[in-house]
Amino acid sequence: DFSEFTVDAYKRLLDTASAKLSFIRFTESGNPAQKGRLPVLWRHDVDVSVHRSLRLARVENEMGCRSTYFFLLHSSFYNLLEKEVCILAREILKLGHHAGLHFDLGFYDDITELESLEEKVLFETRLLEDMLGHPVEAVSFHNPEIGNALSHDQPKIAGLVNTYSRDLRNNYEYIS
Repeated sequence: DFSEFTVDAYKRLLDTASAKLSFIRFTESGNPAQKGRLPVLWRHDVDVSVHRSLRLARVENEMGCRSTYFFLLHSSFYNLLEKEVCILAREILKLGHHAGLHFDLGFYDDITELESLEEKVLFETRLLEDMLGHPVEAVSFHNPEIGNALSHDQPKIAGLVNTYSRDLRNNYEYIS
């Protein structure tokens, strides 16, 4: 039932979460509870729509919440190289949110080991940072079951916080 997937329902969710949780960035994930509240790594994997993501980012901004938006360079639904789409992504970051790379391991046929994975992540990170004019702090795998992505569970990949690292999976509950 998708009847609760509304902006008003999302506002209620944020209100409930912000009363009990402290929104932190992935680069702060090793920190203990802040202000007596448990830390939460609030994130959005932008698979389909930067337009809709901007609407959520505005709601979060109004409510004083910060998220990390993971942008996908190989989406079938949007193209960050289109000027209008890139402007919208930049607007999300201007609202105080953070940028992440949503990396599609399934796009590549030649990634066989960590070194080749890091080369591709670094390439996409540089491209994304150049397009957004903003640093990228973390990487999340798109469809992590594809390409054995979950076997790459070290804390960082190509200098970015790995959202599927063993440490994060052990210390944070994942809810989608």
